[in-house]
Amino acid sequence: MLEEIVKGRVALCDGTRGHFRDVLDHLLRVDSQADEHDELLTSALSAHLALVGRDQNKVMVVAVIVVHRLLRKSGWP
Repeated sequence: MLEEIVKGRVALCDGTRGHFRDVLDHLLRVDSQADEHDELLTSALSAHLALVGRDQNKVMVVAVIVVHRLLRKSGWP
């Protein structure tokens, strides 16, 4: 709707078109910043999940080694 007002398609708001253009510019800037923050948070979450997965893999390797040694000590084939 703001684009219609800014383009002059709404005759009732001709005197305030400049104000609506400023509002539209601010809204577009905020929308763009929200998208950028969304991408940044998504990247940070992906990096965090990758680190968590790596740490889980390290723990599993140690667990497998411990279980293997315990099984060998108990005489398991």
